[in-house]
Amino acid sequence: MIRVLVSAFLLVAFNPSTTWAANVSEIINFIGTDGTSAVEYSTRRTDYTNFSLYISNQETPDTYDYIYPFAFNFNTDSFENVNAIEFGQGDFATLRQSDLSGFISKDDAGSFVYEINENADTNLNEHYGIWMDGGFDTFVFVWVLPANFEFVDYKSNRDGNWKLTRNTLAYYGDNVNDVTFRIAYRPKTEAAFSGIANELANTDGVEITREGADLRLALADRVLFPSGSATLSDQGQALLTRVAQSLKAQEGVSIVVAGHTDNVPIQGQLTQTFATNWELSAARSLAVVHHMLDQGVTGENLEARAFGETRPATTNETQEGRAANRRIEILVQSDE
Repeated sequence: MIRVLVSAFLLVAFNPSTTWAANVSEIINFIGTDGTSAVEYSTRRTDYTNFSLYISNQETPDTYDYIYPFAFNFNTDSFENVNAIEFGQGDFATLRQSDLSGFISKDDAGSFVYEINENADTNLNEHYGIWMDGGFDTFVFVWVLPANFEFVDYKSNRDGNWKLTRNTLAYYGDNVNDVTFRIAYRPKTEAAFSGIANELANTDGVEITREGADLRLALADRVLFPSGSATLSDQGQALLTRVAQSLKAQEGVSIVVAGHTDNVPIQGQLTQTFATNWELSAARSLAVVHHMLDQGVTGENLEARAFGETRPATTNETQEGRAANRRIEILVQSDE
């Protein structure tokens, strides 16, 4: 029996009358841009005469995006609490969507840490981690990160060969069993995030959030501009200079500056300068871009956008809500 731990427990068993034979097992995880979702490809190549893939009784073959061989028997009656996909041969492959969030934590440095450890099993048959009765002749565990992430550290409790090629990390182990892993990786924008977070911590009118591997910086209009103006105030220039200093040294990132307003129409003499909220949001985003250029941020990395009132952050029904909607957002993204 094999127990494979990725996003869910998968139990694979074969006919007990079959003698042990050489087996090769591969698990390949293609990690999503959020850092916790994945597409999991798993394959087994053995000399066994049959194999059964046990899944939860809430799952069916439709849980998988791909199963090889196509001819199999789906058994819902022979086992308590599990269903079985039964293959009439000793090799198979599956592809499925996975959620790894239950096995991922964040460390103090902002890295994602995926861990299968000795406590990750119920110690069934006194096994843990990724295991198979009799052990693996060859076991391969592969992680493919999206371009916006990079590996920080990796280790296993079993000897094996590691190979890191660009954003693909592979572990090759021979004659191993009860295998555990700890793989740490981080967004390539982490340095920018940490720099800005430290620089602007507890600054009035500034909100910093992480969206997957991206960094979103929301600046209230009152800390950047006088009312109804697209000319940066002295306070606004000083604040954006601090932001630019944290960003200009970053490589492989793009910076999108977006202007937003509330839904109150432009009125009075102000309409001679800004016909609508679109013009006001555009002028403000361009003012921010020009200031960041003046501070040394590379123009190739900068983009200005204007959304006017079309993308409110909250309600426009209250004074507080309208104030929150009048903002400049700076989105820092990996451009690889």
